[in-house]
Amino acid sequence: MTDTELIEAVGVIPESLVQHNPDDCVEIDRVEGTSIGISRYLATSEWSLTVGTIEVHQYAGVSGGYKGIVVGCGSRGSIGRLHGRSFVCDPDVQVGRVSPNPFRAEIERIGHLTNCRLALAFVPSLNEWWFGHPSALMLLAEVAIQPWTPEHRAYQNVVLHVPASKGGSFYQASRAATYLALSASPPLVDGGRIIVSATMCEGVGSEEGFRRALEHNRPPWTDTLNQDVSGAGAQRIWMLARLAQRYHLAVHNVADSILFEQ
Repeated sequence: MTDTELIEAVGVIPESLVQHNPDDCVEIDRVEGTSIGISRYLATSEWSLTVGTIEVHQYAGVSGGYKGIVVGCGSRGSIGRLHGRSFVCDPDVQVGRVSPNPFRAEIERIGHLTNCRLALAFVPSLNEWWFGHPSALMLLAEVAIQPWTPEHRAYQNVVLHVPASKGGSFYQASRAATYLALSASPPLVDGGRIIVSATMCEGVGSEEGFRRALEHNRPPWTDTLNQDVSGAGAQRIWMLARLAQRYHLAVHNVADSILFEQ
């Protein structure tokens, strides 16, 4: 969080705030040599409550639940493992799918090793607040939020208008395109064009892994589907590569078009 965000949060939350440090965690499991950890503040607490939003998510199916603990407060190695190629490129990892979904299943498995007992979540699509066990909310979300709208034709072009809250960088705004392209049944013809309209005033984004992957690979990024890439946000290059195997991606209304010229 920025200094400004922290000041605003303190005005709402009277207790002292601690920003999560993925390098200051306690190991709770080990998988094939990778340490699985969570924040030491959570690990040493009697119990914890996760608060968040339930909406469709590229990897976890829907956001919320144990994800706020396992990913939001996880160790660097644990987060890196979850966002590795074997997980995020699995065909069962889809937007809106909770089960079967190996990414979500692993979040649930790790979540049950923590002291997180309850979840409080806002569901924007229903304008409701939900409260209960983290896993129970996920199962309910899969059938209740109904994120899809039927389309009875396939389009050659589609323009996705991304609001400022999600369109500050290419890393963030490109999710709109991959959410559509990698959904179960996109209403697009093969070879169609997806245009992302957002200011992207922060350029590519600050995620160093993603920036490095873009610098060393060119569209359609096909070779990356057989490569392991590392660093914060690097997994987004695989999503773009999967999109680019079927569709063309373009950006519109960006603050600095030079950053996106081939």
